Amino acid sequence: MSLPTETQILVVGAGPNGMACAVTLKALGLQVTIVDALSRDRYESRSSLVYPRTLEELDTVGLAQPLLDNGISSKGVTFHGDTDTLIAVDVSKLYKLTRFPTTLLISQSDVESIFEDRLKREGVNVIWKVVGMASNVRGVEVSLEGGSSVVAQYVIGADGSQSTVRRLSKVDFRDPDTGVPYDANAFPSSALQIILADIYLEEPLTPTILRDAVSWHLNNRILFCPLLRPARGGPEPGAPPTSYWRTAMVVPIGTTTPQHPSLEYIQAEVAKRNPWKQRLHVVKTTQAATYRVRLAVASTFFEKLGTGNILLVGDAAHVHREGKD
Repeated sequence: MSLPTETQILVVGAGPNGMACAVTLKALGLQVTIVDALSRDRYESRSSLVYPRTLEELDTVGLAQPLLDNGISSKGVTFHGDTDTLIAVDVSKLYKLTRFPTTLLISQSDVESIFEDRLKREGVNVIWKVVGMASNVRGVEVSLEGGSSVVAQYVIGADGSQSTVRRLSKVDFRDPDTGVPYDANAFPSSALQIILADIYLEEPLTPTILRDAVSWHLNNRILFCPLLRPARGGPEPGAPPTSYWRTAMVVPIGTTTPQHPSLEYIQAEVAKRNPWKQRLHVVKTTQAATYRVRLAVASTFFEKLGTGNILLVGDAAHVHREGKD
């Protein structure tokens, strides 16, 4: 797809927020162009939950059912001490209040693929990388890698916590509690980290592991979230039967953790934190990464640039302590 010289709306960032914006705006009959810095063949182990209200909104543009068809409809999240249940947040009890009384368990990469397929059917492809932005008499002129540029009436920055759109717009981004500016390079040793990994666990598993909800084991600082098996990339033929899971592990403050933990590292951590007596054998990891836990909010979510308009959404607008950068 060639880059237009002008567009009504330029969405920067092809994650779930950016593509959901693009799909919705396209459904309203608006001209939309979407760009991203990274290729779609990347894979990162990040978000895995879609809540009822989000499904309701996505249903207005026909995207709820495709997600439901590719995920696990769960009750919600259950919190444990070790294996004892402390509290269960059961969204299935909301059946009188929503058409989607479920917390959908689906990997972010699957969500992005579904959204991108929809955009392609609408004639919208993800292209290029933003490198500059300036005022133009017709709106905002956005310069892209390779020397191309496009003028947009509206630019939506959906390009994550290290947003290029926010930086070029000179919008302040800092911790609202401490006033410390957000800086990806300034990472105190006292900050919390979380390891996220997508793993194949050997079956059979302990019968008490939840397969219809996310389970947080607080004493062990580990989470298990069941996911549908990917179409490819599983264990080698002849490997023992497995099931597919997202795990999250809170890293003690001050601990040095590899940015991309190995299978052996993940196995050792799962074994150490295992709340059950039965052994957990990690057969394979498809992705593992350590994320820093940060907090920051943009000073504004809307900014004028000449006659153009800039909006920030998602992590470009705010990151929270349960998130990552």
